[in-house]
Amino acid sequence: GMRSRDRHIQVSPRHGGKECPVQDREEVEPCNTQACSAPECVDGQWSEWTEWSICSETCGGGSTFRTRKVAVMASDCGSPAAGKDREMMFCNAEVSCEPEVDCVFSDWDEWSD
Repeated sequence: GMRSRDRHIQVSPRHGGKECPVQDREEVEPCNTQACSAPECVDGQWSEWTEWSICSETCGGGSTFRTRKVAVMASDCGSPAAGKDREMMFCNAEVSCEPEVDCVFSDWDEWSD
């Protein structure tokens, strides 16, 4: 910005005395030349992850996922939230799709002699 100050003639010139220069009645100079306070830099932040979804397959392998959203948006000078908004993993790969088969004995053979 700018600031100014004035001064007034205390004694007017008389009897051929020298006039006060008009330009010397006011002074103007810059002030507060430092940059305005910089905006606060806010980094982006994620929300908590959701629960994992139900596996897409009950046997033989499927996938499950979870998501999250940006909870705090980054300001112009901040960093965006790091990472992905979705995670996926495989599930139920160890579960066989074939039905369980229990061991079954045959009938007894005849007794030996």
